[in-house]
Amino acid sequence: MKRGLFMLGVAVAALSGCSQSEILEVAEGRAIGFSSFVNNNTRAVNEVTTGNLSEYYVFGNYGSGGASDWTGQAFNNELNTTLYYWQPGKIYRFGAYADGNGGKIASSAVNFDAATQKLTFTNYTPDDTKDLVAAVTGNETADTYIASSETKVPLNFKHLLSQVKLTFTSTAAATYKLTISDVRIAEAVSTCTGDYTASGVTWNTDGTTTKNGYVYDFFRTEDRVISSGVSQYQSKLVIPQSGTEQLYVYFTATIKGEEPSESADLTKKFKATLGHTAADGDSDNNKWQPSYCYNYIANVEIKDIVDNPDNLVEINFKVAGVEEWKPVEAGTVTKNEVNE
Repeated sequence: MKRGLFMLGVAVAALSGCSQSEILEVAEGRAIGFSSFVNNNTRAVNEVTTGNLSEYYVFGNYGSGGASDWTGQAFNNELNTTLYYWQPGKIYRFGAYADGNGGKIASSAVNFDAATQKLTFTNYTPDDTKDLVAAVTGNETADTYIASSETKVPLNFKHLLSQVKLTFTSTAAATYKLTISDVRIAEAVSTCTGDYTASGVTWNTDGTTTKNGYVYDFFRTEDRVISSGVSQYQSKLVIPQSGTEQLYVYFTATIKGEEPSESADLTKKFKATLGHTAADGDSDNNKWQPSYCYNYIANVEIKDIVDNPDNLVEINFKVAGVEEWKPVEAGTVTKNEVNE
């Protein structure tokens, strides 16, 4: 089995700004209500957007506004439509999140510290169906909202994870069946604790973590064919982390349906480093940052798999003939009555 070190191209896309606000229905009067908008993402996984974020979970505390006076409780990892009322003269602080639209995290794995205005997600593991977003507020004065019952607490949700997209391309003619399989990123942090504040999210990748990497299931269920007109890709949500130049993606490329010389090997395993140099000035080198989508592109050619592609000769068939049916006169059958 041949192995090779592969060079990847990479494109980094910053996720764009906020789309329009979505107003959520809440009870009238002094009920606490929220409005939400989410900074946009690129279409690759099950993403949360302003348009589809209808349910999320909220923490809230209130007090007189002192440094440690946040003993009042309004929302405790509860759905945003849970009914609470403003307490006159009080100052509130809120933290909110959605683990995918409407996705709830167990209270043992998420908490909100009103004094530091910080949400903590303990031992979090990404799931491609759950785009983790979060928001925290500043000091919200109850009397302001009581005076105008139509006013909602604005929540500006941010994406806390990164996306890593692996794209496989080729200039090989479609007559070759070139497939990609067994795609995985090894040793990347896959479970970690993160803290979110108004300044952004910090994942403690230097602390207690799990480094199981990420398996790209799209390439595991069946081999994916690439050619000059067909590329294959999959994106995954991952824990943001630095040191990506020390991480590798592994994949297998196979030529099927051809007959090369006897010495040629039709299957070859590759690995490629996931380091990159930022070109847009907004992202950092060799680092997956929250709310960024990284598209690594591997161009795989026939010559990468066999030593002499010219020796590949396609096996073709022709119909030389089909045996004719031979008629046989079997004679007349005798019929008998059947009594049922």
